[in-house]
Amino acid sequence: MAMRTSQERLALVLESSDLGLWDWDIKSNQTKRNPWCAKVLGCELEQLNQDSRLWNDAIHPQDRIEVLNSIERHLKGETQKHSIEYRLISHRGEEHWILDTGKVVSRDRNGLPTRMCGVHSDITEQKQVQESLELAASVYNNSSEAMSVQDDQGLIITINAAFTSITGYTEEEVLQKNIRILQCSRTPRSQYDEMNRAIRDSGYWQGELWI
Repeated sequence: MAMRTSQERLALVLESSDLGLWDWDIKSNQTKRNPWCAKVLGCELEQLNQDSRLWNDAIHPQDRIEVLNSIERHLKGETQKHSIEYRLISHRGEEHWILDTGKVVSRDRNGLPTRMCGVHSDITEQKQVQESLELAASVYNNSSEAMSVQDDQGLIITINAAFTSITGYTEEEVLQKNIRILQCSRTPRSQYDEMNRAIRDSGYWQGELWI
């Protein structure tokens, strides 16, 4: 009864935390999963638990070998836990990024693993944000246009290589300096006022000026 109560509590925690649970009986090679796993994969839970290959077959072909190798290394005692990120293709054709972690929880008298448990979490959204940031960083760093980022006081936080090429200022010379160091007397003060108003009112300004 105590074990049943503990399992019910665990199931409630996992359901509320939006995590998948897998429980692998290594001897019989049977894996039991919770409803979260079936939902992500796009199949019935009973079907998934009857055929544990469904989940493994859904792992992206380019990631599958790495997943199996990660599990194998942990079973051999080479790692403290199994932990890996991989792509899963659902039965609906949707691609999900999965963070999969697990650990051997029981062994036989000879020290061989008999049971391994773990959890899944869907990190697709985090991966998309990461890819977007990496793309933005690539555009920023490789652009032929001078770019800089300032804080709300106008202090320069970072510049790209084109900024140094065009202005002559190195990163060491401008970091934490105000963007006003680029101001030139040949640009009328009224133009700076106009630029500041546009940025304050609409968040955007475009134009030509001397620096």
